[in-house]
Amino acid sequence: KKFLEKERMWSVAFAEGMLGQFYLQIATRSSGPNLPLKLKNIPLLMAKFPLAANKSKQHFLECIRISEEMGAMAIAAESYLGLGILHKFKGRKDQARKAISKAIQLYEKCETKVYVERAEETLKSLG
Repeated sequence: KKFLEKERMWSVAFAEGMLGQFYLQIATRSSGPNLPLKLKNIPLLMAKFPLAANKSKQHFLECIRISEEMGAMAIAAESYLGLGILHKFKGRKDQARKAISKAIQLYEKCETKVYVERAEETLKSLG
C-alpha cells in the first residue's frame, strides 16, 4: 500500500510540474515543444492566458511541496527553476535568484552537472 501511495504522489508531482511548465510557456509566450498542441487548443488557451502566470506558479509550488515531501530532489529542482524563470519574466529578480539558486542546490545534490550548468546560465541571465 505504501508503494502505491508513493507512486501516486510521484505521478501527481510530475503532473504538477508539467502543468507548471505548460502555463509558463503560455505566460512567457514561448514556443516550446508543445506548440502544435497549443495551436489546437487556442480557444482554451486564450481563456486561460491572463491567469497563466498564476497557474504556473501554483502548479510549480504544488510540485515542489509534493516532491520535497517524497525526497524527489530532481523533480523539485525542475519546478524551482521554472518558478525562477517565471519570476524573471515578471521582473522579480530577487525572487528569481532565490528560486534558481535553490534549483542549483538540488541539482548539485543529485550530481546532475548538465542541469546545474543550465540553471547557472539562467541565473547569470538575471544580470
